[in-house]
Amino acid sequence: MSTIDQVNQLIREKINGLVRELPIIIGNEAKLFAVENFQRQEWRGKTVEKWKPRKDENNQKALLVDNSHLFNSVENAVVTPTGKGRVTVTIGGTRYGRVHNYGFKGKVTQNVKPFTRRAKNGKPIKVKGFTRTVNMNIPKRQFIGNFKESPMMKRRILSVIKKDLEQRFNS
Repeated sequence: MSTIDQVNQLIREKINGLVRELPIIIGNEAKLFAVENFQRQEWRGKTVEKWKPRKDENNQKALLVDNSHLFNSVENAVVTPTGKGRVTVTIGGTRYGRVHNYGFKGKVTQNVKPFTRRAKNGKPIKVKGFTRTVNMNIPKRQFIGNFKESPMMKRRILSVIKKDLEQRFNS
């Protein structure tokens, strides 16, 4: 085998390795991008969109981090290659991540379990379980998206790919 053939073989191996690993690299970078959006409390899409603040101005806690379940589910998201050059980032563990990411306006039926409350005189009062319909208006606080929605994420991922290529060919 000639030296040119050896060089071509080495190049092919490095490129094939990158192609195999690329979806996971992209997915992990998208996940990191979402975590940073949480920390900054904004969506960096075509422009930077700060999340709508709480109605209660006295509550200075971070948005969407009441008990950290949603943030932890984003931080621990599963990156899965789904086929030819595609990857899915699955955020699990919460039912409300989609609602916060895209917003929601509409009616919701809530099932309230039986409970006991105290009257003004201190006596316990048993309340039967019931259902109620509530109008909800949850503002969009996007934290994850795709290339089309965020040129900033696209530039970042392309930069990571470029660095990876440089490392592979400089080693």
